Amino acid sequence: MHRFFAVAFILLLVTAGVSRAQESASGPQAFSKVVFGIKGGLNISTFSASINSESRAKAGPALGMYLKKQIGAKWFFMPELNYSNQGQKDNYLYPYGGPSIGSTTTNMHYLNIPVLFGIGNRIALLFGGQIGV
Repeated sequence: MHRFFAVAFILLLVTAGVSRAQESASGPQAFSKVVFGIKGGLNISTFSASINSESRAKAGPALGMYLKKQIGAKWFFMPELNYSNQGQKDNYLYPYGGPSIGSTTTNMHYLNIPVLFGIGNRIALLFGGQIGV
């Protein structure tokens, strides 16, 4: 799993390096600029409950970084690397609504690598695919 994270990060850095190399080789054009950005947020998730349990929402972080490379006047290419933590909290009950007999917290860690293309400046339409673990 750690090897996958390292490979994904290196892939993102190589994409940035290739983009910068193309920028210097093609000269100073308005659309050859590469922008690096970070993003973050909060996931509040709940999975389907199992029998004899009460599930509650669990909050988790959502973090990511992206590169945005203009490839035309309004078109751009934007690979991303995103991490999110999702899950739920369960209280297990005796059958027919008895008292709680224990609780668990489920944590799911997701790593997604979307490869997006977009059109637009202030408001953009994005399309593409992603690889996720």
